[in-house]
Amino acid sequence: MIGKKPNEFVEKSVWAADNRYYVDGKAYSISRKKLLELDTDKIIEGLEKNKDDNTYEYFNKYIEKFIEANTNRLNANKDEAHSFIREAAAKFDEEKIVISFSGGKDSTATADLTVK
Repeated sequence: MIGKKPNEFVEKSVWAADNRYYVDGKAYSISRKKLLELDTDKIIEGLEKNKDDNTYEYFNKYIEKFIEANTNRLNANKDEAHSFIREAAAKFDEEKIVISFSGGKDSTATADLTVK
């Protein structure tokens, strides 16, 4: 997508957020227009041809660093969510509180936070 060969970054730390990819901390921006112009069949073909080069070896190396770097932020988000739920629940009688649950990831996370 950014003019690199398939799996060129396999040994690097790669994370995506919105329209940016971060490779070892360097940001690469990809416009929506460029994404729409991509030949997905060509991308799939390149990935299939090089799939044996893509293992979890480097992912496992970087995921531990990622978890360590983001643990405090995750805990702050959890604390904020718990506070929000407690404040919202305090406005209603307990028997009138309902949690919608579809089974998707968002409602699963909401149900887990609410139960805790």
